[in-house]
Amino acid sequence: MKLRYSAILAGLIGQSAYAGSLVGIAQGMSGYNMVRIDTTTGLAEVMFSLGMEGALTISSMTYDSNRKKYVAVAHYGSNSSFLLWIDPLNGSVTSETIDIFSSYFEAVEHWPWANRLIMTYGANYFTNTFVHYNQLYQINTVVWPNYSGLDMDTVFIDGQNNIFHLDVNNPISSSPLHRIDNFFTSNPTFVPVGTQGIYTGTEYDCAYHPVQDRVYVTRGNNLAYYNASKTAITNVGNYGGHNVTALAYGPVPVTVYGTLVLDDMIPNFAPGVNRTVNWAIKQGTVTAASGSMVTSSSTVNFSTVLPDTIQGYSIWEWDTGSSLKEKLIIVMPGTSFGFGTVHLLNGDADHSGEVDAADIDDVIANFGNSYPGPGNVDADVDGTGEVDAGDIDIVIACFGNADD
Repeated sequence: MKLRYSAILAGLIGQSAYAGSLVGIAQGMSGYNMVRIDTTTGLAEVMFSLGMEGALTISSMTYDSNRKKYVAVAHYGSNSSFLLWIDPLNGSVTSETIDIFSSYFEAVEHWPWANRLIMTYGANYFTNTFVHYNQLYQINTVVWPNYSGLDMDTVFIDGQNNIFHLDVNNPISSSPLHRIDNFFTSNPTFVPVGTQGIYTGTEYDCAYHPVQDRVYVTRGNNLAYYNASKTAITNVGNYGGHNVTALAYGPVPVTVYGTLVLDDMIPNFAPGVNRTVNWAIKQGTVTAASGSMVTSSSTVNFSTVLPDTIQGYSIWEWDTGSSLKEKLIIVMPGTSFGFGTVHLLNGDADHSGEVDAADIDDVIANFGNSYPGPGNVDADVDGTGEVDAGDIDIVIACFGNADD
């Protein structure tokens, strides 16, 4: 049996370790929404609501690849901030354990290269202190840069692992943007980059897009990006009525759906003989995602939510009960898609991966058993609740088939 190919895309897309999407947080009529942003047009599409009606603003966001969640900063006053941990697949907002240096903070950034979380702290709407967190989210280092009037609204990282600070309202050394050298020392250096003239005053947050090797900037209602030297900003387009105040790059949910058919089983199984369907998406030796579900019928409408970081050539494998394993070659895209109908062949009562004489022996050994009850329930290959001549007939008819 050969693997079936699902032509989800016209061409084969190579797997990328950096696959994902540009996302933002925008204030809506009743709180805040998580939006996915089209980097070609700037248009933003609402993915899910975060609530947070009482927050004055949500000013900064990053994707923490360690916890596999977005983390954003919500402000409730000049000395009151809260961290929001956002699950990209189900949209839930949770509280996570982390040392808090003070009650007011602004910028948050996860640095994958060092696997550290970086935050800026202060009071009265000003943040002049860096805090580095270790992998346990405990305070590792506290740094007070010696710059008068320093306010660090935004911190971001580019493709060369340089760290930048941006504050369009409180520039120091003639520029709102600075590259921070010697960042992990007690005396970091702020190097001015660009000029005040390239800003509109509405640049709230920045995010590096690793696939495009580009730093994007949110300008209130518009998406923009820096040039390579970060001395100029180019507008992309309007968000389509959304006011995005926080920006990040990371995974977004993708709904995958289709139908599984467990061949040679009755439409609705007898009570007590439900089957557990296990599935896994594999890319080479890596299992990119996996799960299971219980079914009481031979036709299973399948639907699951996956991150769009799973990209490129993949093998989707299904395994359940007396059915042989079935594999489907797919190309994972960045949007919702369906894989159609997949049939799972029957008859492997002993789970050896092949329908052979041992399966016939297994069915005969359990002949007359009723379920639920003792014995091998998968010898009841047709799901009637009893091992009888019909099960033997199915195994004989499927004789010689093997796992895909």
